[in-house]
Amino acid sequence: MSILNMELFGGVTLLHVIIGAVALIFSMKIWDLVFRTKTADQEKQYEAARCSCGWSGRVSKFTRTCPKCNNEIVRG
Repeated sequence: MSILNMELFGGVTLLHVIIGAVALIFSMKIWDLVFRTKTADQEKQYEAARCSCGWSGRVSKFTRTCPKCNNEIVRG
């Protein structure tokens, strides 16, 4: 137990660092749980598209032009 009370710098012990790391990981997991649904909803906004110039990729449902050549795109 004495290794956890070892002072690293300015009164901060190894135990403080470990507790801080665990709290950081826990808060990151909570953040992911809270904001995961918003990113899933954003993915529904995008769909596959291809263009006569050969470009293919994912674009917004509201995009009607190719990002490469600026021509009309074909869905799917």
